[in-house]
Amino acid sequence: MMLFTEINNASKLPSKGNALTGPKVLVLFLLPALLFSACRDIYEPELKVQQNFTVVEGLITDEEGPHRIRLSKSSVFGDQANPEPIRDARVLLTNSHNDTISLLEASPGAYYTPQEFKGVPGETYVLHIEKNNGTLYRSDPQEMRQPLQKDTVYGEFGSQLFYYESEVSGDFIQDDVEGVNMFVNVSGSDEQPPLFRFSTSMVLQYSVMVSWNPPEYDFCWTRRLITDFVDKDVGRSTDSPVSERNRFAFFPLNTRAMRHMGYKINIGDTHISYEAPRLLIHSLYSLNEDAYAFHEARNEQLDDDNTIFDPVDPQLPGNVFNTADEGPDALGVFEVSSVRRISMNVRPRVAVDKIEVDFQDCMYDVPSAGCMFMDQPDWWVGGFN
Repeated sequence: MMLFTEINNASKLPSKGNALTGPKVLVLFLLPALLFSACRDIYEPELKVQQNFTVVEGLITDEEGPHRIRLSKSSVFGDQANPEPIRDARVLLTNSHNDTISLLEASPGAYYTPQEFKGVPGETYVLHIEKNNGTLYRSDPQEMRQPLQKDTVYGEFGSQLFYYESEVSGDFIQDDVEGVNMFVNVSGSDEQPPLFRFSTSMVLQYSVMVSWNPPEYDFCWTRRLITDFVDKDVGRSTDSPVSERNRFAFFPLNTRAMRHMGYKINIGDTHISYEAPRLLIHSLYSLNEDAYAFHEARNEQLDDDNTIFDPVDPQLPGNVFNTADEGPDALGVFEVSSVRRISMNVRPRVAVDKIEVDFQDCMYDVPSAGCMFMDQPDWWVGGFN
């Protein structure tokens, strides 16, 4: 701004009769050239990127096991390779009663509790890890809080903006999709107000004719997590035992818009018509303060717009530390949560401006995808419109 101000002021002086006019303008135009010539050297700092941190991903619930603790090594940001598993570690759990639960490595880096083990709300658990090089890690004590209640589940018509890449031009195109938003009211107690996260998946059913004469069908389904399509997957209430209007799902009304959510809409040249029902499987996890801090920080990082004004992302707050004072702590979190799951068939009735919710038997164990020839699975819901 200073350069422009000086030049404009100089231009207002008389063109002659003032000895300062010419030299002043000349100096001001030379100054940028001098500045650029003095900045030719490019500074390339040597960044010391520390790799191979120990990463812990673990979840213990009040459901029957087995429950998994996953150990791996961290990788450089942007590396597309799968994390390297940490093998041959000794992994234990201890509880409030000083019981010890040993975990077995069923696959590289994946350690499982016995199947009959399940956490108990109100108890505290500590994770112990000894790597094959002798390095010891231990978690902070983690209390399993009491399960939360889902008071009310309801839907509202709405829309959501999606972006997709054009197969013709390669440009990104906006698509404002009409659909259904699902909400839940969650309650805890006066002593433990709601502190939670959730996960939601959707199962879509469809049929494929494999023979015309006689007519024969495959009855197929595909299941995907859809939690990423809501604003955030955590919530809390600090001054009330009830947390209201927590949006836990969105799905489009138009079957072709399911592609925005990762569902394929064609098999070869045949369009897949995902007709009713819309089956949602909703899991609600009761969190302690450590687990909430981790998941809340994760949500904040995912919500950043990647602009220059975004704050620098800090390291997510973990709860597993190196028992040696000079050793680096582990990344990730050991989560201890009670969980409640519900399954529902959501039926939008656009003509009468109504959304019906029919609760189903728990469908949490439905495989991610599959087909059965001329036979519907035992859990199959309703028929096709």
